[in-house]
Amino acid sequence: MKNYFQRGERITGTASAAIASGDVVVIGALIGVAETKAAIGDEVTVLLEGVFTLAKGTSEAISKGAALYWDATNKVVTATAGSNAAIGKAFTSALAADAAVQVRIRN
Repeated sequence: MKNYFQRGERITGTASAAIASGDVVVIGALIGVAETKAAIGDEVTVLLEGVFTLAKGTSEAISKGAALYWDATNKVVTATAGSNAAIGKAFTSALAADAAVQVRIRN
């Protein structure tokens, strides 16, 4: 097919801050997880699909399949939409005492 470009599971962007492998990265309206670390100004590859273990809001119980959002201020996922960007769905449930939840990211 002449117009096929790529699978679309990764995107490359320029780091505007230091990024560690596994950090959540927002590029425009896309949100994903950094595949590698990057210094400011370096290119970073961001995975836009998959299931990742991410920190969640404290004292927040999350049900499997719940819509999740990225709280960029606190750098955690949350079930609260508000001004937070949609990141995906809970792949597993998490108790309020849990520090993280598995998130299925899909842009």
